[in-house]
Amino acid sequence: MIIMIDLEQYKPNINKTCNALPIKRLSLFGSILNDNFSDQSDIDVLVSIDDREDLDRFEIYFQLKENLENIFERTVDLVIEKKFNNPLFQKSVSATKVTIYER
Repeated sequence: MIIMIDLEQYKPNINKTCNALPIKRLSLFGSILNDNFSDQSDIDVLVSIDDREDLDRFEIYFQLKENLENIFERTVDLVIEKKFNNPLFQKSVSATKVTIYER
């Protein structure tokens, strides 16, 4: 079953989560933004984390993933923003991503 998701209802909690962590930018991509999103879909999230060297990116990654899964009440596929090895994937993500948080 295809469903539509109202992202506005999640933004206050997303903003609160991102403000509490050193998140520079959070974007969505994939099926959540098109007609392929269903009750079985995960949510594809692209994240840019502050690049200070004193940060534990491993801890931040899993804390953010857990918080987003609690907010959306479904599995989140969290991808760190970078230049991807697969140029087709890079092009697809760049063309379709929607930024929902930026510091």
